[in-house]
Amino acid sequence: MEKTERQSNIDLTGYPKLINNDILNKIANRRHPMAKMPYYHKKNEPQKLHEEDIIEDRFKGLVDSYTNTFGGSKEHINQIRVMMNAGANGMEIMRSEKPKRRELVSLVERIMREEFNIDRDEVLFDLEIVDVGSCELPDEMDTEKEIKDDFEQTDDFDILKKRTINAFSQGAALASHYIFHMYKNDFERICPDITPTYQRALIANDLFYFMLDDSSLQSQLCGGESGANAGYCRLNFDGDIPVIEAKAISAPILLHEVTKALITFFSIPGIQNMDKETIDETDYVMAELWDIRFGTTLWVNFHSLIDERDYDIKKLIFVEVFKMDSEMFVKDFMYNVMNKPELAKKEIDFIVRKIRNKITEYQFEKDSDGIDLSDLGIF
Repeated sequence: MEKTERQSNIDLTGYPKLINNDILNKIANRRHPMAKMPYYHKKNEPQKLHEEDIIEDRFKGLVDSYTNTFGGSKEHINQIRVMMNAGANGMEIMRSEKPKRRELVSLVERIMREEFNIDRDEVLFDLEIVDVGSCELPDEMDTEKEIKDDFEQTDDFDILKKRTINAFSQGAALASHYIFHMYKNDFERICPDITPTYQRALIANDLFYFMLDDSSLQSQLCGGESGANAGYCRLNFDGDIPVIEAKAISAPILLHEVTKALITFFSIPGIQNMDKETIDETDYVMAELWDIRFGTTLWVNFHSLIDERDYDIKKLIFVEVFKMDSEMFVKDFMYNVMNKPELAKKEIDFIVRKIRNKITEYQFEKDSDGIDLSDLGIF
């Protein structure tokens, strides 16, 4: 008996109908890697899925930001206009940045070390801003694996945990490439008046992931041409100190790639015992597209629970959260993050106290700046 297709219940009243129909259909029928997570609430089912709430809110937020950036009204936004704005502003960024790439790379590294409190004896950075066409995907990235038409979410908690961490990585990266607003003076000292162009290019680009179906995006990213790839990152453990290698066609995209790599790095103690089959089920380009679509909401919900006074140990909080047992992480912690944030906040506060007590026990002669992950026995 053929399964009846459920119709999408994403309400775009007052917003342009730009979400691709294939994406809407996959969300409505839960045929994607971020579907039916145990931490999604069911209070509005079957009329509306939590996944639909997430995508609806995310898309509307992007459209609102796009409208605020470019002016005009929402109804005048269309796919061609978005693509033209992304392309034109992207070209302007590359033209402005090209003579200043070395300075911008140094600034990106400084920002990342400040934001995550990372010392040079913990992680080294090998970063580069390059021309379009010079960002080939790493060999280890699976570009061939597709999401089957009859996809059904697994009940394997290791896979669900890894998918969630991947979404965190993408969500943190998407948030980070707007961090130039916080460092506006630094960027504009190097490239005068560059930040409005950053904003225009990035917000238009972020809408792409909702306008184009998976097959179109896959063909662009994985068709053998590196020109469609705006950046890449990988972790290199060949030496005594891990190295984050990243290339990107602009400074904001480089921030994005480094952030993605750092979140992955912090997750290593929590995923190091996962088998190859788990990694194969989670780490491929098509799944990454769905991590991008859902990741920002998951990341913002989680990151907002960390007190600003604890940002100096933020990296250690991430490590401890990711080390949770897979079932506990998915069913309990993430459920609270998404539905009962006050309970998740209590758990994070407990982790913070444990970390600070451990720091005190080690009786560091310096303050918490520059806490080395290896000194605390984490790596």
